[in-house]
Amino acid sequence: MLRRISNADILVAWDTAGCNAYETLVRTNNYVTQNVVDSTALLTGSAPYGYQNRANTYAVEGQSFTELNENVYVQFSLSAESGYQLTVTGLDLYVARSSTGARSFALRSNQDDFSSNLVEWTVDDDSNTLPWLLGHELNLEDTTVTFRVYMWDATGVQKGYIYDPGASNSITVSGTIAAVPEPATVSMLGLASGLILFWRRNFGV
Repeated sequence: MLRRISNADILVAWDTAGCNAYETLVRTNNYVTQNVVDSTALLTGSAPYGYQNRANTYAVEGQSFTELNENVYVQFSLSAESGYQLTVTGLDLYVARSSTGARSFALRSNQDDFSSNLVEWTVDDDSNTLPWLLGHELNLEDTTVTFRVYMWDATGVQKGYIYDPGASNSITVSGTIAAVPEPATVSMLGLASGLILFWRRNFGV
């Protein structure tokens, strides 16, 4: 799998411990940093929801399509408080599958309206079922960042899952959050820089 992302600070994290696959429609975060809106940091899924439970996982039904289905995904989102902006630099995501589960996984974001994959992973051997870490470096700047995980190409009833690895979070989004300067502040900074440049050119200081 891809390497673990460890640069920058944790913005938000989710843990699927105690969650049984399809029975929980909305999963709240277990950690959110200052100036990230807690109520927006949710783990959700698109309909339809399935019926097959698996302890400490989160998933949606409908993974038997042979190609990525844009209407079937697990979604997680975070928003900055008013006056702040997010810079997302990394993502750690644990996934698992049954022996007849999804063989393809992809990650997309709202930065391009979920139109292209940020990262994709394919299983070559159906006996490959243990949890893996999908780690991906990013450079996304916005007041709200939303991700969707797509799972497809399953051969049976059981599926792929967002997985609780035990010692780590199921999903960790890393990066920074910073205050956005007020327009007046930006104007004053520009004026000050201009005056300094003028003074140096004319007085050689």
